Amino acid sequence: MPLATTYIVRASLTPEKLRRTADRYVQESFAKESSPQVTELAAQVGMNRSDFTKVFTYVVGEAPSAYLRRGQISCAKHLLTTTRMPMNAIAYRCGFGTRTTFFRAFKRETGMTPKQYRQNC
Repeated sequence: MPLATTYIVRASLTPEKLRRTADRYVQESFAKESSPQVTELAAQVGMNRSDFTKVFTYVVGEAPSAYLRRGQISCAKHLLTTTRMPMNAIAYRCGFGTRTTFFRAFKRETGMTPKQYRQNC
């Protein structure tokens, strides 16, 4: 039986369960203003990073790193449209280590800078 199938059966990992766990972990990371890490998320479900990445990708259909990054971008979009927080504060609140990392990731995901997004939405 392939690794992903073994873990899915043994731990009853469903797409919903994995997403809920990942979403809860992302929110906890934001509360601490720390960057969400796949290794920490994997530990929460009792797996090593490598196995977790394979299982998560197989079950959810997206790599956990991409899923976590999307959560960070969603947080930033929300704060950009609902607050007047400075860009640095938004970057840290959403778990980006630096303003540069935030700008780069945001532009890659949305096609515009955070400032442009705030002005247009």
